[in-house]
Amino acid sequence: MPQISRAELINIFGEVLEIDPGKLNDQSAPANVEGWDSAKSMELVVAIEEALDSQFTAEELDEMVSVGAIRGILERRGALVNK
Repeated sequence: MPQISRAELINIFGEVLEIDPGKLNDQSAPANVEGWDSAKSMELVVAIEEALDSQFTAEELDEMVSVGAIRGILERRGALVNK
């Protein structure tokens, strides 16, 4: 399975959400990041899936409630590397 680094993941968030990636942390979520709405959530899913050439399951999509939750999903899949 293709992998991405933590930095690449955070950069995807920054690009999609149009925010400085340095302002994001594991607690960042739609409730506390301006502009992170349902449309941006779908853009994030697509961007991450494209980066990994893989698709998320329905259960994983339900878990995607924050940066940390998404990071955790990728770690469980073995798709996140520490670079």
